[in-house]
Amino acid sequence: MAERWVPKQGSPIGPKEPIGRRLFDEPALVGAADQKPKETLDYRHFEERRTPIEVSFDRLGERGIDRKVLNFVTPIARRQGKAFRVQKKFDGWAYMPSEQLANPPKGTGFPVIPSPIKYDEPAHVEHNPYHAHTTGQDTHSVALHLQYLFSKHGRVRPCPRDPSRTFARARQFWTSVLRRCRLAD
Repeated sequence: MAERWVPKQGSPIGPKEPIGRRLFDEPALVGAADQKPKETLDYRHFEERRTPIEVSFDRLGERGIDRKVLNFVTPIARRQGKAFRVQKKFDGWAYMPSEQLANPPKGTGFPVIPSPIKYDEPAHVEHNPYHAHTTGQDTHSVALHLQYLFSKHGRVRPCPRDPSRTFARARQFWTSVLRRCRLAD
């Protein structure tokens, strides 16, 4: 069985590497029943409130999306969602190749810098060798430009299912089946 890809300390980000921005559920205004849903990603997914402006990303694989990397990063993202002042559900990633993010067809690019968290401490809760970031000058313009790039040239990858919830649902199903079988006897 193949090992999970782990980027080497200090290695640059490859041009085909998918770079993902975490998506969390955001409250939406309720409109008319026949109102069409928005076809672009929400601006708030790309807004960064910390200063200096460092927009965080996840490296999602070496040449394409790697399921083992997603399985490693998903619990980190779920913990992040629970750490917000108002808890948010983690929905997945908006992603695109790093070369398109650094050199987009229109506008200025955002070079992505690898910045692993607690790289040498694999047992630490915050250990994330897949963390990367880019910098900018103005929160609003950076968020709008990233929203445009990911909406126009990126894709969305939904969050993998939570295995503990899947097990709980299966357990609940089989418990109800067994109860029905006992009642039928």
